[in-house]
Amino acid sequence: MKNACLFLVVFSLFAISFLSAKPKVIAHRGYWNCEGSAQNSLASLNKAHALNGIYGSELDVYITMDGVVVVNHNPDIEGHVIETSRYNDIKKFLLSNGERLPTFEKYLKQAKKNKERLIVELKEHNINPAVNEKRVVEAVLKLVKKHRMENFVEYISFSLNECALLKAADSTVKVSYLPRKVLSPEQVKSKGLDGIDYSEELFNEHPEWIKEAQGLGLTVNVYTPSAKEALQKYIDIGVDFITTDAPELLLNMLRDK
Repeated sequence: MKNACLFLVVFSLFAISFLSAKPKVIAHRGYWNCEGSAQNSLASLNKAHALNGIYGSELDVYITMDGVVVVNHNPDIEGHVIETSRYNDIKKFLLSNGERLPTFEKYLKQAKKNKERLIVELKEHNINPAVNEKRVVEAVLKLVKKHRMENFVEYISFSLNECALLKAADSTVKVSYLPRKVLSPEQVKSKGLDGIDYSEELFNEHPEWIKEAQGLGLTVNVYTPSAKEALQKYIDIGVDFITTDAPELLLNMLRDK
């Protein structure tokens, strides 16, 4: 009887370990590749939440001239550069699903209702970057604190400046580096960051960096495999996170394992 109980305990611990080793799913710009949705839309946030099993939704933010943080991938919308535009001049523009350009605050409010994690990419700001990147970091952190979402928001950026500003403002926030300037895991660790968020192409060049990063205590995220074969590759390798445009497919693959 004792042996049977011991076996059950060991098996349970193994099962828990196996399940926790599966990559977590991040919906790239939300779940947009479906009817009625669009990249970086509130619909994509809600549709990602409805999948029931994702780790979080990724989104992109810029700050306007008058200090409003908006959710958009490109630095411009309808020919208006976000950094040099006032919010009132761009808020009327529509996404491909007919939804208005969302603010980050609206995203936060909806994510709070959904109890949904957000992976916020602070975009590089090209107009007076030293000033505008500081402005966007401060504005984003202030909004997150205002809505008490600190435990539901993580950050990524191509800008080492924004990564450093985030950590300087709050050393407890989770920040992963996107590779504008290619850094090894050791270099990323030396900058006090928490993870690497590298492309498939970069991991093809440096497959050894996955285990090296994990050995240093960094999390490893790969973007953006979406085909079944590519997703399976990174499931088997054992990355911590997969950011994908096919979150439903990835969830189904993980559930079938």
